[in-house]
Amino acid sequence: MGTADLDDLTAGFTAPDEAEWLALVDTALRGKPISAIETTRRDGILVAPLYRRPDGADAPISLPYPGQAPFTRGVAPAGRAEGAWDIRCVVDAADPATAAANALADLTGGASSLTVRFDEAARRGLAPTDHAWTETAGVDGLLALSVDALDAALEGIFLEAAAINLDAGASFECAAELLVGVWLRRGIDPVEALGSFGADPVGALAATGTLPGGIEDALAAAGRLAARTHEAFPEVTALSIDTAPYAEAGATPTQQLAALLATGRQMLAAVTDGGLSLEAALAQVTATLTLDADIWGGVALLRAARRCWSHLALSADAPEGSAALAVHTRTSNAMMTRRDPWVNLLRGTAATFAASVGGAESMTVAPFDTALGHSDGLARRMARNTQLLAQEESGLGRVIDPAGGSWYVESLTDTLCTNAWELFVEIERHGGMVAALTSGWWGAEIATARNATLAQVATRARPITGVSEFPLLTESVPERATIDLASVRQTARAAWEETDGASDQATPSAQETAAVATLPEPLGTVRWAQGWEALRQRSDDALAATGERPRVFLANLGPPAVHIARASWARNAFEAAGIEALETDGFHTPEVLAEAFAASGAPLVLVCSSDAVYDDWGAPAISALAAHRPARLYVAGRARSGLSDVDNDVSAFVGVGVDLLELLGDAHDAARRGRTTTQEVTT
Repeated sequence: MGTADLDDLTAGFTAPDEAEWLALVDTALRGKPISAIETTRRDGILVAPLYRRPDGADAPISLPYPGQAPFTRGVAPAGRAEGAWDIRCVVDAADPATAAANALADLTGGASSLTVRFDEAARRGLAPTDHAWTETAGVDGLLALSVDALDAALEGIFLEAAAINLDAGASFECAAELLVGVWLRRGIDPVEALGSFGADPVGALAATGTLPGGIEDALAAAGRLAARTHEAFPEVTALSIDTAPYAEAGATPTQQLAALLATGRQMLAAVTDGGLSLEAALAQVTATLTLDADIWGGVALLRAARRCWSHLALSADAPEGSAALAVHTRTSNAMMTRRDPWVNLLRGTAATFAASVGGAESMTVAPFDTALGHSDGLARRMARNTQLLAQEESGLGRVIDPAGGSWYVESLTDTLCTNAWELFVEIERHGGMVAALTSGWWGAEIATARNATLAQVATRARPITGVSEFPLLTESVPERATIDLASVRQTARAAWEETDGASDQATPSAQETAAVATLPEPLGTVRWAQGWEALRQRSDDALAATGERPRVFLANLGPPAVHIARASWARNAFEAAGIEALETDGFHTPEVLAEAFAASGAPLVLVCSSDAVYDDWGAPAISALAAHRPARLYVAGRARSGLSDVDNDVSAFVGVGVDLLELLGDAHDAARRGRTTTQEVTT
């Protein structure tokens, strides 16, 4: 088919006209302003309902080619080799033998590299002689105090082919020594070693709230490590700026990006002070960004990160080619749920799509059961296969910057760049990233963002599928095996005591940890679903103790056509809190309604219908229900003048914008008291 034929096919269609579209929108909105379909992102960026070429912009969007500064479209001219990215899995089992088994399963199952995540004790920089070591050793990571232990955790792995990336927090220097020790033991030539030492002392301080040895010494150590890596390990990087401490504390994408820039500027200064050129220092840096299920936000975050980093480097007179930033992505723990955890598979898929379209060089997708404890083999396999399917069946990596040129994506990228750079400048005005952290200002900024999002979660303005909406009350939460940490700690400590002072030991000493940098308040972590899950747990506890869940009687007024909308919304909300909704077909008189409620035995009642029905006979219905003294009487919808006569009988109006977590928490309390009162009266 030739061009002329195509022209013939489109000849009968008129060019779209924005005025006509706006007229159709006005009709659909029934008089509401177009702002009614605008949305605002977490970081305050307005999302318009329509994006188009700006007035007067006849030319298409002009973007540099991939591989050219500012690297918005990617760091490589030809894109990722063969359309693939590095599939990176995390080794985080406490016991080295279990860690090795998991690592081999990941690599044989499709992973191409590993992150060795050390335990909380190591990430906090604790030695076995520290009191807190006993409580934190083996928690959320590998307990490895020696080359022997790390070697055992990597047993069977061909280290010349699989890159090993370290996540050791404050113990980055010690962990690097252990990995180098493993390479030497296995006879690996330094030029063949692959991976990253993952040094990020600023991130370590942010993650734990403390940094043994002080931040200045830690930055100097990172500089020395970078210089040594540059000299001896050409395929290894020393520094990895990880925004996870901020993202998991509730930071917005803008805050993530600003933290990346501010941390990068401070770490680059430390490395260049250690003797490396700016070009060599930039080559030692990779970045890790945290993505959630917000696809287009994730795409824009990656594109904006590369652009802003390039601007940061070039403004310091770095050579253009050295300003490219390699980006690793990981899925957010904050978005993961304990309830209906299988939905996490979809969240991970959305994040994978965003990372691929955004041009990530490597990705880590968390197993769907990560919020439940130690992931099982199936969960780890599904996490790997999510990426493999995207790579091999969907071919997501075969097109460079597929979202580029979209008016929406380009607008979002531009706005994110502008806002993040402004926030970065603000951090610099506070003295840089370390000063912003230690003063408490940065923690307060993140807390404000976190609380704003939690408020949206509480009202369901930010819904969580399977948790705050569309719950399954009969769901059973999967159980995961527990780890005997006492045994693992005993074995590790015994081995450490036998070889204390030997050359293959690498743990902080008491002298090294004498000085400590601290934050006024830890940044903490958040899971957006935790408030709703706490209510569900209260329901499960009540079921176990009494044989039944808290119940609410749906007092539906009139036929289904007039009450079904509010009744469905209300049932969804109450059952998301674990309060069983007793369905009814609809009532037509207050007397029959009140009798049905009394017979139900439910301590809570929720009146549902249309505004017109409320105005007609809502007040008598509420009065009839109130006569039976429910623990709480709710009305679905907004307060109305037609119900003013029964305001004293109504506990609360339930609808859009209401803090449901607070209301439903009170409903649990009232339901419990209601049952107790009934039992006492019966007795």
